[in-house]
Amino acid sequence: IGMVPAVLRSGVPAVIAMQHDVSDDLASQFAGTFYKRLASGKWAGQVDVAVTLARNACFVGFPDSCDFATPVLYLRSADGRIFDLPNADVMRTPARVFISYKRDVNPDEALAQRLYNDLAQAGHQVFIDQRMRIGVAWAQEIQNQIEACDYLLVLLSEASVNSEMVGKEVEFAHANHLRSGRSQILPVRVNYSADLPYQLSHYLDRIQHAIWRSEADSTRLVRQLLEAIAEAEGLPPQGPVSQEQTASQPQRTT
Repeated sequence: IGMVPAVLRSGVPAVIAMQHDVSDDLASQFAGTFYKRLASGKWAGQVDVAVTLARNACFVGFPDSCDFATPVLYLRSADGRIFDLPNADVMRTPARVFISYKRDVNPDEALAQRLYNDLAQAGHQVFIDQRMRIGVAWAQEIQNQIEACDYLLVLLSEASVNSEMVGKEVEFAHANHLRSGRSQILPVRVNYSADLPYQLSHYLDRIQHAIWRSEADSTRLVRQLLEAIAEAEGLPPQGPVSQEQTASQPQRTT
């Protein structure tokens, strides 16, 4: 930090410094999210926004640590922008999306297939395990696909929240996101509003969820997912829930 003033005087527009030591895992999480946000989406080139989003990712990934506040931004730019990408839309590449869901259960399987078709049609590379080749080592292929994906789209329903496989896929995506900044989780509640079991809540309670209640919500859901992927951000906050919907939701019991 002591070198920062001299670096700024040399003409460097922004410096990110650490107030104290941080773990390698947290530093990797911060850097992966920071560079991804700085280089793409509607906030491309906006270093102050990239730092804020990277800190937030560390807060989510390391909920028991205060080190998310360690990175400090020193800025010469008046508006936080350090470069412009006039062709940012052209520079974006298709995202790799892994769909995690409970097989042989509806509406989960039908919705997963709908999302697969619509996201693929939009130009993204989508993995769904219905299309795995015969003879592939199943468990290793699942792990490889999650490591390679930019987003893990997980469908949370009454059936899937108790699925050991769905739980493992979420756990692995979370760990991979901490390591590499990839495998960002996009949770979708599929006509399900109860509390998540611990195997999922531990990873998902701090993340914004999308909501699907019936086929009438499918078009809106696809739009939300495409916007989240295009802007390299999480899902947008949901609108207010009506009193009728609130009354119909299961209440937490002790």
